[in-house]
Amino acid sequence: ASVSDVAGNLGSATQALTVDTTAPTVAISGGATKSTNNTTPTIVGGSSGVDGQLVTVTVVAGGVTQTLTATVQSGGGWATSPTTALTNGTTYTVTASVSDVAGNLGSATQALTVDTTPEVDRLTGRDRYEVAVNISRKAFPGTASVVYIAKGSDYPDGLSAVPAAVEEGAPVLLTPSSVLLPAVKAEIQRLKPERIMVVGGTDAVTPTVFAQLQNLANVVVRLGGADRYMTSRVVVDHAFDSASTAYVVTGQGFPDALAASQAGSAIGAPVILVNGTLPTLDRPTRDMLVSLGVTKIKIAGGPSAVSLGIEKALRTIAPVTRLGGADRFITSDK
Repeated sequence: ASVSDVAGNLGSATQALTVDTTAPTVAISGGATKSTNNTTPTIVGGSSGVDGQLVTVTVVAGGVTQTLTATVQSGGGWATSPTTALTNGTTYTVTASVSDVAGNLGSATQALTVDTTPEVDRLTGRDRYEVAVNISRKAFPGTASVVYIAKGSDYPDGLSAVPAAVEEGAPVLLTPSSVLLPAVKAEIQRLKPERIMVVGGTDAVTPTVFAQLQNLANVVVRLGGADRYMTSRVVVDHAFDSASTAYVVTGQGFPDALAASQAGSAIGAPVILVNGTLPTLDRPTRDMLVSLGVTKIKIAGGPSAVSLGIEKALRTIAPVTRLGGADRFITSDK
């Protein structure tokens, strides 16, 4: 650019001008269509935008739009989530856009379907032992450093083992008391554990089976007691140094313990079996709950399963919630 005045003096300035019409790239991970079982899914993607640049994301369905923002990270990735839950069974149009300093706009669009219907997969076998093996194969396709073994002909030891096994990231396999089945042995060999925890006394898992297990791992430990209640406490003492919540259930029937073992496993809570017909709480169980430092106790089952006297004694240790109903199905639902 130049200009001259009336005296003929000339002034000028020069500047480079770059024409940039290239839009920045942006992508949404998951291909052309993505499904999620989460109503507030994390939407992720990438962009050629610079670190710290904002990506605008719109989620649209039925005329309703959520506008979200995400920040481009140093590696070019970005992520954001809806602030309002999406509707199950609905397909949304997700559009991500980003602009550069030249005003060029890049965008990408993807369909997102929300389906919270749980997937159902049947794990079966010829008997309870094969079912346990198949569950182990499904949940642990690789190896496992620890394996729990419990008698398969009765429920108490197996149910006591479940929360402890989950706490240690271990499968639970079942065995007859006096013989180690070839399928169970093969599964242990596949898992290549360093430790095997045998739940139950010598009547539950005989010394013969225990000796065979010693050939399959460097360390084999028996977690057993004089009865199912002591065994339950020994298992909890082994697997849990502390716990904020504990489940207390009758050891004289399996339904409540079965429901509690799943619930307890989900939150890292031990399940302790008690003789629910006693008029008050036994001292070893009291001492264990105090030692664990529990701040919440949940009783699975009504007063006919765990007596009111036991509930009263538990309330001197921590607040108690009773999860009971008219039958085992209502109790399980709670």
